[in-house]
Amino acid sequence: MTNILRGYILVGKQIFKLPFDWKFAVDIKQAFGKTFAKARKSAKLVQDDFEQVSSRSYISYIERGKVSISLEKLDELSEVVGLHPVSLLFQTYLSTDKDNSALDLISRIMADLKRFEE
Repeated sequence: MTNILRGYILVGKQIFKLPFDWKFAVDIKQAFGKTFAKARKSAKLVQDDFEQVSSRSYISYIERGKVSISLEKLDELSEVVGLHPVSLLFQTYLSTDKDNSALDLISRIMADLKRFEE
């Protein structure tokens, strides 16, 4: 039996500290799901419109934050909604940080990109 509670996991009778922020991992899936659903609806698409790349039930799982998707799947889904994959990720991360604006996030990304040039 396993249970996760406040950053710890109980496996049998042993308790282990998780090596990552588990709450963020759950929240980011849900945030991406909401972002993707909003993008899909803005494009006036229904879940069945993604049949070439995913089943309707899988799209539903994504939108409800039940699954993490691969980069390949992100690319395929983004193409169908007509957005760059980074745009979906940007909006997802923006929605998880209520203390920073889009401009703050862009500034952070620009600073990060400069590190690649060094």
